[in-house]
Amino acid sequence: MRKLMTVILVFLCVCGAADAKSKKKKNQPQNRPAVFDYYLLSLSWSPQYCADPQHANRDPDQCGTGRRFAFVVHGLWPNNNRPPHPSNCPPRSTVSQQLVTQMLQIMPSPTLIQHEWETHGTCSGMNQNDYFSTVRTAFRLVRIPDPYKQPAQDLRVAASEVRRNFQTSNPSFPRESIRLTCAGQFLNEARICFDKNLVPRACAPAINDSCGNRTITMRKVR
Repeated sequence: MRKLMTVILVFLCVCGAADAKSKKKKNQPQNRPAVFDYYLLSLSWSPQYCADPQHANRDPDQCGTGRRFAFVVHGLWPNNNRPPHPSNCPPRSTVSQQLVTQMLQIMPSPTLIQHEWETHGTCSGMNQNDYFSTVRTAFRLVRIPDPYKQPAQDLRVAASEVRRNFQTSNPSFPRESIRLTCAGQFLNEARICFDKNLVPRACAPAINDSCGNRTITMRKVR
């Protein structure tokens, strides 16, 4: 009888440990490549980024005098309909110099290119070449409204007008596919949502539009 009780206790302990391990695994973020719902293309308003002296000193390729970048690619992020979003998926690797050179026209910072690959590209399920090719394709699909291509003066504009201009320039994009982020009164980014086939789609409700309906400032190009 004592031997039987010992066997039963061991069995229960093993089952309990397995159940706890299973629950822990279910509660962990699933940072596996290609496990996500859609893409978010983040377009940074470069003059705002470069207005910070720390950024300007760190990224002369983007912020140096006469560089004159407006909207540039911050990143193409694999996102879930509900957080958390995948990030830093294994394995990591260094982006080749050839790819960095190819991307500088739309992502004008080698540091940013490496960071975006490590943080987001590794979760796309693609290799470096295919991921950055997808980034370039997504950027080409977005037509930047004419007033925001090379503004020589600061623009004071309603956030609703910026969204409307993006939608007018991209009539096939759902209204809910465009989100803006601001730092106080200044525009930081425009964010565009795509499905996995790069068809524009509505952003998930969790993607906040921090600019609201107020009047915002878009700094002039440098």
